Amino acid sequence: TIHRGTVQGGGLTKVGSDNLLMLNAHIAHDCTVGNRCILANNATLAGHVSVDDFAIIGGMTAVHQFCIIGAHVMVGGCSGVAQDVPPYVIAQGNHATPFGVNIEGLKRRGFSREAITAI
Repeated sequence: TIHRGTVQGGGLTKVGSDNLLMLNAHIAHDCTVGNRCILANNATLAGHVSVDDFAIIGGMTAVHQFCIIGAHVMVGGCSGVAQDVPPYVIAQGNHATPFGVNIEGLKRRGFSREAITAI
């Protein structure tokens, strides 16, 4: 489901191109989802969440309102995201904690070994 934006939030819920929203994925009011993102089964974004390009939100994961999920992030399944997740990392748990660089995701998107090492 996707909720429309509210007057207080600028009236816009924005979903980019080429995203995959699996069964029961939910995007609440005033969220922004970039391009080529995946929200797995039952992934839930609360109001005013921002998800940058190429992010993957695992199944049964809830993202707290006003959080930012960076580009190329992988959030593991059954996680609870209560704080921003920086770009290029893997995060998991309740409360989700970054624990490494999303090396496999970056390789699949054409990042060079040097670029991944620099991250």
